[in-house]
Amino acid sequence: MIKVLWFSRTSSCYSRTKTNGYNGGGWISSLEKELTKCGNIQLGVAFMSRTSKGKEIQHGVTYYPMTYPKKTLGEKWKYFFNYTVEDEYKPYIARFKSVVEDFCPDVIHIFGSESLFGFVKLITNTPCVLHIQGILNPYKNAFFPPSVSKESYMMRSLSPRKILQSYREMITWRNSCLRERALIKIIDNYIGRTKWDEIITKTINPHARYFYGSEILRPSFYTEAQHKCPEQMTIISTSSGTLYKGLDLILKTAQILKLFHHCEFKWIVFGNTDNLRYIEKMTGIAHEDVNVDMAGIGTEEDVYNALVNATAFAHPSYIDNSPNAVCEAQLVGCPVVATDVGGIKSLIVDGETGFLIPANDPYQMAWRLKQLFENRSLAQAISQKGKSQAKERHNKEKIVNELINVYKTLLK
Repeated sequence: MIKVLWFSRTSSCYSRTKTNGYNGGGWISSLEKELTKCGNIQLGVAFMSRTSKGKEIQHGVTYYPMTYPKKTLGEKWKYFFNYTVEDEYKPYIARFKSVVEDFCPDVIHIFGSESLFGFVKLITNTPCVLHIQGILNPYKNAFFPPSVSKESYMMRSLSPRKILQSYREMITWRNSCLRERALIKIIDNYIGRTKWDEIITKTINPHARYFYGSEILRPSFYTEAQHKCPEQMTIISTSSGTLYKGLDLILKTAQILKLFHHCEFKWIVFGNTDNLRYIEKMTGIAHEDVNVDMAGIGTEEDVYNALVNATAFAHPSYIDNSPNAVCEAQLVGCPVVATDVGGIKSLIVDGETGFLIPANDPYQMAWRLKQLFENRSLAQAISQKGKSQAKERHNKEKIVNELINVYKTLLK
């Protein structure tokens, strides 16, 4: 029996919390459900929570909701004007230590370099492994699309409150990147899933030991269904509202489809609409004028049904590691057109399991989307090959076995 303690950015399968509604969530809870089926793993899950009644055992898993430390006015001031990484993580250390001492794990598995959890390494000799998700430093580098400057973004509203919010956002990104670099330097072991995240990790920490580990996707997307090519061109995308997610590229591509290719189409975008009006102002394109439907947060079933009945999934990001939205589209057989950035090349073989285009190239994205609609045999071939690739990559049993092997390797 291996005792494994997770430090997770989500509450995973803990039943007293509500989902935040984000389209891309759920893979950690999917992994928990499969891992706990194994008889040789005893699992604990620690996570931050606004409230806590202490540890709780549910369906054989020990959960540790940890409350956030209260910050004094002086500490808040220092975060913005005299930041140090140590000042940020020190108030959390006692909470981490209490959990570790109570659970007594053989292995500690940390999800995400974006959080403070990795600093648990400073108070334990237990082997630790960090599971790479997004990586903040290269994301910050690509934060602003080509048509957007930091200054224009900061002043996108003349409201003093909005300007202050923008300032806080930029300071938070700066501090988070400093914290992430410090964190990656102290962790020895990593689980990632693209060549890109391996390169970034080993650039910051040349001594890092890297293991490959794919992700278990949300349950609905494993449902066998025949992808249907619709009579009207239908494009699906997801967006978190962050500038680097490429909402501007969606608007520019939709405009080209309408004005140059004279296509009859609908483009459904799931996700929040943060910065929509600002992006419309910067591009000079209103989403309603180019057949783009901002559908809001979609449920797992909403997104699944949309993908099964879509011409293509378009992923327009300026930076990404291995977006689950792309993987889910492939798994249900929806052809993908994605920007060739970050780790996406590890997910798509261009022209075989999807199409890769340069970042900020609406002309080529529009062409590929039109090509998939007009050439049904091409779309079907890419659908089948992409689905086959995704089924192999996201095989549940394989992923669990690989993860257990990582745990065993860390114990040697």
